[in-house]
Amino acid sequence: MDLPEECWELIFRFIDEDDYRFLESLSLVSTSFLSITNNVRSTFTITDRTLPFLHRHLLRFHNLKRVKFHDFHGDIDSILMKLSLSCLDLESLDISGMPYFPNLAKSEMKKMKEFSCSGVWELRETDLNSIGVCFPSLQKLDISYPDSLPSPVFDSAIISLSKNLKNLTKINVSGNNLITDKSLVSLSQNCLLLREIIFRDCDFVSSRCIEFVLRNSRNLESVAINGIGWRPRESFSKDAFLFSGCLSELDLSDSFLSDEMLRLIADAKLPLKKLVLSNCQCFTFDGVLYLLTRYQTLVHLNLEGSSFLSDEMVMKLVVFLGRLTFVNFSFCAKLTGMSFFNIIERCVSLQCVRMEGANFGVEEDSKELDDIKSRIKSLYISGNHNLRDECLVKFSGIVAS
Repeated sequence: MDLPEECWELIFRFIDEDDYRFLESLSLVSTSFLSITNNVRSTFTITDRTLPFLHRHLLRFHNLKRVKFHDFHGDIDSILMKLSLSCLDLESLDISGMPYFPNLAKSEMKKMKEFSCSGVWELRETDLNSIGVCFPSLQKLDISYPDSLPSPVFDSAIISLSKNLKNLTKINVSGNNLITDKSLVSLSQNCLLLREIIFRDCDFVSSRCIEFVLRNSRNLESVAINGIGWRPRESFSKDAFLFSGCLSELDLSDSFLSDEMLRLIADAKLPLKKLVLSNCQCFTFDGVLYLLTRYQTLVHLNLEGSSFLSDEMVMKLVVFLGRLTFVNFSFCAKLTGMSFFNIIERCVSLQCVRMEGANFGVEEDSKELDDIKSRIKSLYISGNHNLRDECLVKFSGIVAS
């Protein structure tokens, strides 16, 4: 069939999403298919099984940009050496979960933009120093949850890293539980392009430091932190969020948040699109209502574990949530199918709903849904122990095929 190259490329991209290994077979069909597969395939995953074919893949696919190690037990250093000698213009390297940190000095990949070593065993300060020296153009870095207790990464390593990575826009330091305010202050002061910072389970970071980052990092678009408010006498000033003019994503999961705190966020008039308050405690319906009336442009809302929520409360909230594409009301045990039906009726742009561990099946089965035009593609309702067949039949008519 004589199809334009653009059509073949769309077909190949669909295949790539399913299993990129099929692209190698297609690349052998003709020079035209080889050219198309080179355009499509940008990622290669190195495993024990794919290692014998590595050399052939490097010769055949010239446009690889991202390399990921997964379920690999061989010599990472030798592989990185081969990659650096292959003349590939690699931009992303992921060694997450590997049993050791490689010797980056042996590889020449100065143009690397993204590097992830999350969950690497025994991440050391010298390893972080090598990241800053060997990848000076890095924009995104994930050094979260090193697989060692206690974490051997201290402030001095983060401070050194921040001085070398001037182009950094995103960093995840979660789980490095010995770093303090000094680390975040140095990142904020030295990495002026920083747009996203994730620091969950960093127990020695104070609210005072968080305020400094929010004020000083004027390009900050996304912040994710947990455990706010658990320390005695810890609080935020009234203007804590007022200077975060670019903040569009805020994740405060597993925190102790008062209604007053929610009002501070609401009154800051942030350009919020994503709000995550999963498994938080202390705030009430009044606080949530006040917050959501101020942010009616939200597209992503997560209130998982807000056990005080009732069907009547959700009915009041959804009035302000017309633009949502994702919502999570999981483990809100008082919510029944009536909440779900009200949500999809009001939030016509929804594509994903999570209401696991709720109380579907106890509501009166009287809601007519024939006229509802739903865009929902994903629905998670496990753990609803009262769920009945009649309710499932209704859901099947709502979720997009």
